[in-house]
Amino acid sequence: KRKKTMKRSIKNKLLSLTAAQTLNQIFLHFLILPIIINLLCSYLGSALISSDQSTTVVKDFLGAGYPTLVYVMFIILICFAIPFAEEVVFRKWLWFFINKFLGSTHALIITSILFAFLHGSGSGLALIPFAFYLGYIRKAYGSYKFSTIPHIVFNLTGVVLTLGGI
Repeated sequence: KRKKTMKRSIKNKLLSLTAAQTLNQIFLHFLILPIIINLLCSYLGSALISSDQSTTVVKDFLGAGYPTLVYVMFIILICFAIPFAEEVVFRKWLWFFINKFLGSTHALIITSILFAFLHGSGSGLALIPFAFYLGYIRKAYGSYKFSTIPHIVFNLTGVVLTLGGI
């Protein structure tokens, strides 16, 4: 019953907007903000941790001369499979469990902090804005499926920036 109410709520929100407003909201939430947040997190990460170490690892991997298929599989894994798996774990299963006992605000806070710091202490601090953004999207739209999209865009942005040498 609760799922149907949430689905109706999202549907009613979207129906109350004009087509232009809906497109603007989708464009902003699922494309523009994840890119901006990636740039912010990258800046924070480079200020908090030694970027030489992670840059060297990436450069070594890219320069190793693996077959093209290995690089394609790596990009698919980083940009699609891992974001999907993380969203299922953090904003579906863990969110459901925490929400059941403590409510959605606590679910947002706890899953965001766990998500960020399970990526490592230095990079975890840098990922806090992104983690809370994913939690916000999850709470606002009512499903982990919606937070998966900006997560994929965020990771794609990171790969493009890395391949571009930024």
